[in-house]
Amino acid sequence: PDDDRGALKGRLELMAGFLGLLRNEPATWFKGAADDANVVDIEQKIAEREAARRAKDFAKADQIREELEDQGILLEDGPEGTTWRRAG
Repeated sequence: PDDDRGALKGRLELMAGFLGLLRNEPATWFKGAADDANVVDIEQKIAEREAARRAKDFAKADQIREELEDQGILLEDGPEGTTWRRAG
């Protein structure tokens, strides 16, 4: 049974490789390529939002969050800062 699962996993990974799937971790895939110009824009918007939050300009911070949501980008604030992912 374990040998069968291992063989099936190997075949699945091989076929996925031919199709260009399973090359990235899910979190990386949801964000897109690191050199994607859109990713740079998103990171810049997050930095602007963080600056607005530090300045206690919560209206601007909320506006930036909404702009990103309209683009399908979800922000998650946590103890280590803000992370993001594509909706869907």
